[in-house]
Amino acid sequence: IQWVGDPRWKDGSIVIHNLDYSDNGTFTCDVKNPPDIVGKTSQVTLYVFEKVPTR
Repeated sequence: IQWVGDPRWKDGSIVIHNLDYSDNGTFTCDVKNPPDIVGKTSQVTLYVFEKVPTR
């Protein structure tokens, strides 16, 4: 996992490398951003594909 966010812009982005099909799932995110340590958790659903799907 690589941190690519910027707290100055309230950006908590990460990049996850070397994913496998077994990594599919729903994950919960809880970011602590001092001094605002109380926040709302969010969920993201991850779908791992062999290639980027085309429409």
